[in-house]
Amino acid sequence: MYCRNCGERILENELTCKKCNTKKNEGVNFCHNCGHRTSERLDYCRNCGAKLNKIIPLSQRKARIQQLTKDASKLKKLSKRQGIVAIICITLIVLSFLVIELRPEPEGIPELGYDIVGNYDGSISTYGPNYRSRFASDDVQDFWSTNIMIAGFAIGCFIVFIYAVIMKSVYKKMYKKTINRIKEEKKYVL
Repeated sequence: MYCRNCGERILENELTCKKCNTKKNEGVNFCHNCGHRTSERLDYCRNCGAKLNKIIPLSQRKARIQQLTKDASKLKKLSKRQGIVAIICITLIVLSFLVIELRPEPEGIPELGYDIVGNYDGSISTYGPNYRSRFASDDVQDFWSTNIMIAGFAIGCFIVFIYAVIMKSVYKKMYKKTINRIKEEKKYVL
């Protein structure tokens, strides 16, 4: 017979392992019949085929509960942080669009749809994609390039917002699963 916790050989008349002081048949790491390494998930030993008892030592359960509790608190903190990141992103998006809307336009922006001599031709893109840069002053070009940069910043914030919302929901689900595992483990610890 072998210790299920450390794999050390145990005599039939011994009640505990001399090496790790675990009670006979407690543990999940080794087969009691052949001493081959096993897993908590296995019902039968892969080496000899013996049915495995799933008796986890109390100390191991307590350590597992303690680790799961730490993991749950980390997941809760991460979920809160993602919520804060989402709120910051929404605030920055709103501020970006407010800046774009409230900025005064500089004087001298030519009307779209008019050619150089002022004849209306009915189309928006009369002069092609570089219309503003060919006919607008430096102030106008700076105004529009700044607006484009602010809009790009807002789009970046929106992408981070979506990521934060997704990660918050992932952390929340992981937290709930961890809490359920803690409850399951506590059933066996009195």
